[in-house]
Amino acid sequence: MNCIDIISRALRRIGVVAGGELPTDIEAQDALETLKSIYARLLTEGAFGEITSTIPASAYTAGENERVIISTLAVTDVELPETITECGRERPVRDGAIIVIANHLTNQTTTYVRDGQANVWCDMDNLDLTSAAPLSRRDAIGLSSYLALELCDEYRQQPSEITIRNAARFTMGITHNWSEPQTIGRGVYF
Repeated sequence: MNCIDIISRALRRIGVVAGGELPTDIEAQDALETLKSIYARLLTEGAFGEITSTIPASAYTAGENERVIISTLAVTDVELPETITECGRERPVRDGAIIVIANHLTNQTTTYVRDGQANVWCDMDNLDLTSAAPLSRRDAIGLSSYLALELCDEYRQQPSEITIRNAARFTMGITHNWSEPQTIGRGVYF
């Protein structure tokens, strides 16, 4: 789903737009800014896990949940991994993994979240209305409900109980990483 789909659902949930209608440009842009703020809040509240910092000296491939600080001209490229090697074995990057690239030379920061179901990195800082909405493949109804709750004050609306429950389930699912399959391995005893 793209951002405008999530925004339209959220605005329908609180009665700002009717079924089958699209929000106005102003409503859509305001809701997009709120959606971006939701992603930033999830990051700062630690919903994706703890983030470690690294200052590379040359070209670098980032790791899961890593803040890469670029502070030298020698670092011209930071790659986002497609696989992670642990204990000599490769595995896919964890769904919901975060990489933050903070370029101190340009004063720009870009935050990426891994959408494991689509197998892509989503740029959370440069979203527009047609961008794929990060985390929407996990629970589109929950994400739109969470956005609807945030927009209720702005539009002086009361959310329904189901919207409140769906938003709570979404945040719990993200925080507890319920969409991540459990790793099952064969035990080696001898």
